[in-house]
Amino acid sequence: SVPIPHKRPMHIHNCEQADHAPASVRWAANVSENGWNPSDGEYENLLAGLPADEVQRIRKLMRKEDAKRSVLGRLMLKSAAAKALNMEADDVKFGRTKGRKPFIQEAAAARRGLNANVSHHGEWVVLGLEEKGLVGVDVSSTKAPRKNMQAQSFFADMAGVLTGEEGAAGHG
Repeated sequence: SVPIPHKRPMHIHNCEQADHAPASVRWAANVSENGWNPSDGEYENLLAGLPADEVQRIRKLMRKEDAKRSVLGRLMLKSAAAKALNMEADDVKFGRTKGRKPFIQEAAAARRGLNANVSHHGEWVVLGLEEKGLVGVDVSSTKAPRKNMQAQSFFADMAGVLTGEEGAAGHG
């Protein structure tokens, strides 16, 4: 198994079963500080544990660093949902909304109002999970975009995560 990196212990607050306090999880992992660098074989093993559509989406990412953060985000999401639902991580299934936000497909998650979100950029992968409430997370690097990157190239790279309106505003 590949350890999930983090500078400090990841904090899990009130992640208990339905007859206790509602689940509330906040995790943040810095992938550069602890040098999480799985070998090619370890990386392929991690991908093998993900649904085919997720693997296809991840393999389309142009930069290996982005793919690695995406895999870690999916693993964090599976782990947090499994803990909140008292299930094995491999048994937790996900879908995506029309806006491409992941959601937990388990009936127990719907009954409990379990909602989760993951974001990754730069050195960070962050996760939020809430019961009986909506959660959204976003992380963005404070470093400047890649050297000599033109605005048009930036918006082309970001096309998969921007809404149509955001993309249009960037090209305006």
